[in-house]
Formats: sequence, C-alpha cells, structure tokens
Amino acid sequence: MIRLLFAVSLMSFTSIIHPLKMTTSKIVIDQSSKEVEVVTNFFFDDFQMHLMNLYQTDISPLKKDEKEVIQDYIQNNFIISFNTDGIINLNLSSAKFIEKNVLQVHMKGQIISTRQLEKIDLTNTLLLDAFPQEQENIVHIKLKGSEHTKILHFSIQESMQSIDFK
Repeated sequence: MIRLLFAVSLMSFTSIIHPLKMTTSKIVIDQSSKEVEVVTNFFFDDFQMHLMNLYQTDISPLKKDEKEVIQDYIQNNFIISFNTDGIINLNLSSAKFIEKNVLQVHMKGQIISTRQLEKIDLTNTLLLDAFPQEQENIVHIKLKGSEHTKILHFSIQESMQSIDFK
C-alpha cells in the first residue's frame, strides 16, 4: 500500500514537470500485404497513471499481463476502419522505452477489406478522458509505396476523422 501511494505521489509530481500532454502515432498501411502497423509514443508517467486509474494495474514492469492491459486500452481508444468494412483488430507486437519517459508501443493488424483503399475512419481518444483540456494526439498516416501521407490532429473536440483516398 505504501509503495502504491509513493508511486501515485511520484506520478503526480512528474506530471507537473512536463505540462505537454500528447501522443504521437504513425500508421503505415501496406495495401499489397493487407498489413497495418501502428507505432504510438506515450509520455510514460501520464500513460501509467491513467492505466493505473482505469485497470488498477501498474504497467511499469512491461511483462505479459501489463502488455495485455496496454493492448486492451489501445484497442478501445485507437480504432481504425477501412472502407467502412470493419474495424482493424490491432495486436501488440512490442512496448519499449525509447527515452526515459517515452514508451513506444508497436501494434499490427490485417486489413479486412478486399477492395482498393478508398476511405479510412480513425477514432483516437488516447488519454483524452485523463486530460480532456490539455491532451492532443497527432497521427501521421503513410501508404507504403505511395506518395500519400496525411497528418491528423485529435482532441476532445475532434476525436474521429475520416480520410478519402478516391
């Protein structure tokens, strides 16, 4: 119990240190192999505190159980649909620290649609419920083998966006 209180107070202190509340994600879509790769960077202290509040689990060990919590959270808050044919099921492939307070999460999925990519619907509510006024999520979308790229900004006012590729 004392360790939990210490961890919560430490997380409160470190969230004061960096007032920026942001995630960055990169989605790479390979239409020929029907694969989607998503790489998302989180400020770890914000992400850890939020998942502790939601799941009562400390994700800092980054072991199997903690990775399942991370996958569940992302699957519920980062939703991709192609051509309105269904939601991509993203599976966690890795989670690692790339800087002291930055956790990078890699997820992969398969495109269900058999048609040529015409439209992407993306919902990104990562950490928006934890920091509704401050949080901003930036997503860079890249079609592999193409010049098509798009950068999207998500906030509490705009958590769902669509892109047409027609």
